[in-house]
Amino acid sequence: MKATKTQIFFLILVMVFSGMLTLGNFINIPFIKNSKINLGLDLQGGTDILLQVDINDYIQNYKQNLVRDVKKSLFDDKIGYKNFQVNNENFSFEIRDAKNLKTTKKILHGIGVSFKHQDTVFYLDVSNTVLTEMKKKVLEQSIEVIRKRVDELGNKEISIYGVDDDKISLQIPGKNDPKTIEKLLNTQAKLTFHLMDDQPFVANKSTDNPNIKVLDGENIGYYYAVIKDVIIDGADLETASATITESGEAAVSFKFNNRAATVFGDVTMQNIGRPFAIVLDDKVLSAPNIKEPILGGSGVISGSFTTKEANELALLLRAGALPAKIDIVKQENISATLGQESIILGIKSMFAGIFLVCLYMIIRYKVLGGIALFALIVNILCMFAFLSLFNSTLTLPGIAGIILTIGMAVDGNIIIFENIKSLQKKMQKKNVFLEAFAEARPSIIDANITTILSAAMLYEFGFGPIRGFALTLIIGVIFSVFASLFVTKILISVIYKRLLV
Repeated sequence: MKATKTQIFFLILVMVFSGMLTLGNFINIPFIKNSKINLGLDLQGGTDILLQVDINDYIQNYKQNLVRDVKKSLFDDKIGYKNFQVNNENFSFEIRDAKNLKTTKKILHGIGVSFKHQDTVFYLDVSNTVLTEMKKKVLEQSIEVIRKRVDELGNKEISIYGVDDDKISLQIPGKNDPKTIEKLLNTQAKLTFHLMDDQPFVANKSTDNPNIKVLDGENIGYYYAVIKDVIIDGADLETASATITESGEAAVSFKFNNRAATVFGDVTMQNIGRPFAIVLDDKVLSAPNIKEPILGGSGVISGSFTTKEANELALLLRAGALPAKIDIVKQENISATLGQESIILGIKSMFAGIFLVCLYMIIRYKVLGGIALFALIVNILCMFAFLSLFNSTLTLPGIAGIILTIGMAVDGNIIIFENIKSLQKKMQKKNVFLEAFAEARPSIIDANITTILSAAMLYEFGFGPIRGFALTLIIGVIFSVFASLFVTKILISVIYKRLLV
C-alpha cells in the first residue's frame, strides 16, 4: 500500500510554505514581508543601556502610603490617635483610649504591617525581609514594563536582566533613536485622576492643607490644586490609543476596566460642575469640568500634544507605569561584535555540517541515506520558517544551536535505519519498514523529550545569547522528530510502495 494522498499533499504544503518563509529573509515577498528573522546585537549591533532603579524612592512612597492607610483605618473605626511620628526606620503613634487597644491591633494585622506596642504606644516596622522582597519585586516589575515598552516599538527578543539589586541591563538590537529610547525609559507614566480643590487654580505652590498638593501644568501663570486622594489610576486602564478630536487636535483615548468605570461614574455623578485633574508623573495634563456623569469608562486625554507625543503617551499607558523612577546610567550605540563576516562563517559552518552529515548517511545507508538528506532539508526549512514567522532574533549562539540540531537531526533516522537492517535478517521484507518505525518511535521520542526539557531550563533561567541558543535547539529538536517520524516515513512509503501508519 502507498502513503495517502492527504499525507503527501500535507508534506508538499509544509515544504512550500516553509520554503517561502525562509526565502522571504533574502528576497522581498509582499504578503510575508513582515515575517523575517531579526539579527541579534552580536550580529548587527544596537543600543546597550544600563539603568538604575530608584528603589529608595519607591520604599519612601510605600511608607507614606502605609502611614496614610493606617491613619485612614483609625479614622474609619473612630479611634483617636496622637503623636504620629515617622522616621527612616519605623513609625510610632499613640492611641488616646486604651479600650481601643484590641481593635487597633486588628487593624494593623489587616493592613499587614509588623508592629509592637508598649501600653497605648504602637511602633510600626518594615522588616528587612519585607524590604528585600520589595526590592526584588520592584526590579522584576520594572523589567517587565520596560520589556513591554520596547516591544511596542517593534523590537522583539531584547536582552534585559537585573544587575545587582537595583540595576537593569538592556540591549536592543538594530538602529534605535537615542532620544526616543531615553524618553521611553525616563518616563514613569504614573497616571492618576483626582478631584480638584474648591479653589482649583493658585498663584504659587505653597499650601497649608495636608490633603491638597499643588502641581505644575501646561498653562503658565498658575498652578493646579488637586486633592491627594486618587480616584483611579493607570493600573485600571484596559486600552489606550492615539486619536484625533473633532477640533483636529491630537489626543489619547482610553478605556477603564469595569470596576474603575463604575467608580469613575459614581464620582463624576456626585461632582457635576467641578473640575477634575488628569495627572501624569505629578504634572497635570488637563483639568476639564465635569459637565455630566462620565459613564462607560471611556474618555479622552487632550492637551497640547503633537501626533508623535500622543502616540508615545498611548504606548506608555498601554505598557503600564514603572513602579519606581529610573535613571539611565549609561547609554551607547555599539557596533556588531561579529557582523557580516561571522554570519557568513556561521552559514558556511552550517552547510559544511550538512554536507558531512549527508555524505556519511549516503555512504552508510545508500538510498535510505538520500531519504535522510531530504528529511534534513525539510527539517531546516521548517526551523527557519518558524523563526521567521514569529520574528525571532538570531544570535551567534542561536546559529550554534542550529548547527548542533543539524548534527542531531539524523539520530532518529539512524535508529530507524539500523532497525531496518537488523530486521531484514529476521523478517519478510514487506514487514520490515513498518516494524522498524514501530520499534524506533519510543526511543526517538524519549531521547528528544529529554533534550527539549534541558533546553527549556536553559531558556527559562538563562538570558540573552543563552536563550537564543536554547530556543533554536528546542525548535530544531521538535522538527527533527517531525522529520524522522513523518517525512522519512512518507518518503520510504512512496519509494518502497508501503503504507507505514
